[in-house]
Amino acid sequence: MDIREKLEEEVEKILGGLNLLKSEKIRETLETPPDSSLGDLATNVCFSLSRKLKKSPAEIAKEIVARVKIPENSIIKRVEAKGGYVNFFFDYRRLAKDLLTTILEEDEGYGSSDIGKGEKVLVEYSAPNPNKPMHIGHMRNNFIGMSIGSILKFSGYKVILVNWINDRGAHICKSLWGYLQFGKKDGLKKIKNWKDLLDEWYEHPEKWLTPKDVNKKPDFFVMDYYVKAANLMEENKEYEEQNRELLKEWEIENPKVRALWKTMTEWAYEGWEETYKRQGCVFEKYYYESELYKRGKEIVLEHMEDGTFFKSKEGTIVANLEEYGLPGLVVLRSDGTSLYSTADLALTEQKVKDYPDARFVWIVGGAQKLYFQQLFTLCEILGIVEKKRCYHLGYGMVSLPAGKMSSRKGRVILADNLMDEVHMLVDKEVKKRNPKLSEQERYEVAERIALGAIKYAMLKIDAFKDLVFDVEEVIRFEGDTGPYLMYAHVRAEKILEKAGNWKREPSIENMTEEEKELIKMLMNFPDVVKSSAKDMKPNYICNYAHELAEVFNKFYHSCPVIHSEGKTRNFRLTLVDAFRITLRNCLSLLGMKAPKVM
Repeated sequence: MDIREKLEEEVEKILGGLNLLKSEKIRETLETPPDSSLGDLATNVCFSLSRKLKKSPAEIAKEIVARVKIPENSIIKRVEAKGGYVNFFFDYRRLAKDLLTTILEEDEGYGSSDIGKGEKVLVEYSAPNPNKPMHIGHMRNNFIGMSIGSILKFSGYKVILVNWINDRGAHICKSLWGYLQFGKKDGLKKIKNWKDLLDEWYEHPEKWLTPKDVNKKPDFFVMDYYVKAANLMEENKEYEEQNRELLKEWEIENPKVRALWKTMTEWAYEGWEETYKRQGCVFEKYYYESELYKRGKEIVLEHMEDGTFFKSKEGTIVANLEEYGLPGLVVLRSDGTSLYSTADLALTEQKVKDYPDARFVWIVGGAQKLYFQQLFTLCEILGIVEKKRCYHLGYGMVSLPAGKMSSRKGRVILADNLMDEVHMLVDKEVKKRNPKLSEQERYEVAERIALGAIKYAMLKIDAFKDLVFDVEEVIRFEGDTGPYLMYAHVRAEKILEKAGNWKREPSIENMTEEEKELIKMLMNFPDVVKSSAKDMKPNYICNYAHELAEVFNKFYHSCPVIHSEGKTRNFRLTLVDAFRITLRNCLSLLGMKAPKVM
């Protein structure tokens, strides 16, 4: 039980012993007053009792306070009535002792809980297409997925992180077609029949370029050919028809087509792995559409006679969802080929087979809200999984202010380019502040700050909202930014380092208001983590971490730490250590690592 829970339980016992309040849920009425002079914790229960007892809230509050008896050794020091509220004041000496001892003993576990009770939650995130590198939207997806996974694990859930790869279809074949046309080492002479080129490649692949030949990151290499093919196909429908032929050959498992497909998708995966490693992304399992798409079509055909699906006038096969208040969902094209929705049926079925007792979370753009309502309803109709076990965590679009990055107008911002851009700007600041660092040390510091800055900027806004990513703003060392939090953590470590010999002192008789405020903030951390896990909102952790850092800086500037003496010095250093641990745990849940210097 965390300290806040202990306090709430004490309040519940104090008030629950009064016959007047036995029918009320005391804990649900507790809140933190806006001003510490009004108490540290308050209940608004008198307002709900007012109608029942036909008395004013103020009268009831006074009556309650008159009857309250505070137990010995309680963290509650006194109780007062004020304007219809019953206000509780903490015994900070006892509170600090319990809280700081707990934080220092639990260390990396402070703020964790078992509210998940080992329940399995499968989180699907990232899901890029293996014909190009990841872009800025994938970054937000990745950081939300990683953070949600960490927060749930920290809260006692068994978390399975998975990635769904859409590795088949016309978009993938475009990169194959483009590579055959433009990837030959002797250069392009003219557009040829792709089948002839495929035979040539299959017999002599050494005549075609590889990422190493041009010293290019493999996923960027693949994208180049996709872009060239897509541009040509927009201009010439004949080439688009060739791409459809290529797709058909892939689907009938032409060994030459499959060999080229495997080569190019492996290049894409190789490039992604570098990006994932840099971002800190991990997955326990990958699911591939190429392995499941056939099963999706089978599921549809198995239910064609039971009324679940109908054939439209256009010849498409549609899921009948009208009675559920949803528009129909197309699951097969008129030519019988499958769609993304078809593959999703098979994917969901496979997930349930692999993890039959799990809940399932999809981290996918918010624009797909209706689609997931349709998918979850259809999965329940088909008996695949109950929709109450499925949750779509949608997220908003990410954009950049015009002219803030050196990319051509209208072009997507690629993740690697954005990370490089932010790293370069941070590196200049690190070099200015720490000129004695070696090149390798400076790189590592700049990389941690840059990645932390990006992650925090993308997580501090509620996932459902769109965000504008201003590169210059997110790397600021002050304000509501990742570098500001990391700087606060580094400052705490430096204080402890400079202090030399000291011993832990979790409590003193008299405390300043700044010390009390910091203690209250530290106490709230476990509650914030629980709320974040329950609502799947990393921004709760961000908001808390920023407020915690603000309170710490206020404490630091008002209360001398190293230059104080005796028990006061030890107590303040203990407070600094508890802050360091708590902020570090916040950063960890957000996927951030503070550097040793800033």
